[in-house]
Amino acid sequence: MKMKALYLIFALIASVAIVACGGSDSKKYDNDKDEDVQKEFVIKCDNQTIYTGPGEESGGLVNEIASDIQGFETYYAVWGDDQVELLEEDGEWVKVKLMSGPNNVTGWIPESCLDR
Repeated sequence: MKMKALYLIFALIASVAIVACGGSDSKKYDNDKDEDVQKEFVIKCDNQTIYTGPGEESGGLVNEIASDIQGFETYYAVWGDDQVELLEEDGEWVKVKLMSGPNNVTGWIPESCLDR
């Protein structure tokens, strides 16, 4: 009787392990589906100011460190071949996060600057 109980417990543990492994595979599949959507792009504009909101009227995103060093207001910008992650779209403007370079800058640029 004790032997049957041990076999049942072992079978139950093995079943739980198999189901748990199968569950993680399905999550990975869901993540793979999300990765099919292109989120990273290369910039095709040179010296394009990064804005605080969609539109030039929002004003440029000030680079305070560079402004202090240079003695005048300096804005963050993207350059050709910079890599960005697309976060949001609003008409002809896109919100991006700069992936290349030392800064994790997030702001808005014209959609036409993305190399789609």
